[in-house]
Amino acid sequence: MRPRVALLFILLLTMLLRGEQVCFAEGKQISLPGWGVFIDPDGDCTAQALEEGLVIEVPGTLHNMTVLQNDPSKRYNAPRVMREIEGDFVARVKVTADFRPGPGIAGCQFSPTVFAGLLIWDAEDQLIRFGKGVTNHPERGLYCSLQPIYDVGKVRANKWEATTAAEYVEPRVVWVRIERKGQSILTALSGDGIKWHQTAVLQTILPPRITIGPVVVNATSQPFKAGFQMYQVGQD
Repeated sequence: MRPRVALLFILLLTMLLRGEQVCFAEGKQISLPGWGVFIDPDGDCTAQALEEGLVIEVPGTLHNMTVLQNDPSKRYNAPRVMREIEGDFVARVKVTADFRPGPGIAGCQFSPTVFAGLLIWDAEDQLIRFGKGVTNHPERGLYCSLQPIYDVGKVRANKWEATTAAEYVEPRVVWVRIERKGQSILTALSGDGIKWHQTAVLQTILPPRITIGPVVVNATSQPFKAGFQMYQVGQD
């Protein structure tokens, strides 16, 4: 390695270890000790690793994480904090947010929606998103989904059902759990982190090594903030 290249590499590594901001061509990436690498493709979101947990803030512009998004530049621009993991695992986290969507975004194909939870990422052609998302539909009103979103091969690979039940829509706090067993992904939600409700079992084609972490989606013209606490990833 040439001296100048080696020096730049050492400088970059030092900045990441210190948690300092580092900018790449595809957006902002910041190392957050204990959590992972904050990935902010549009460079307009913030993430803070505080003593009480992780806080991700998104401005009132479209930040999505789905292949169904018409605008290619907005398909995978949701801010997230990711780490690598290999093999079977269990991930759980407590999520707190004001899940009340603000006004919609002009020209957006989706009704006003906010989401916070966990993301499994292989590549743009394979991802799983699971947590709590609330949509304000012009006819149905507020509703949320209890199932994960599995995008693979540029299409939605699973079906999901929505509920308008207040017990799911209204709470500000939800516990999210994802478990991997081989190619099976099991998802569950909880109101207290003790009693869990399994919501889906997905059959996937994930590689042994993936990345996982908190993600926040905002499809409203109002800023949205979510807090993550008691995050655990590893063998159960």
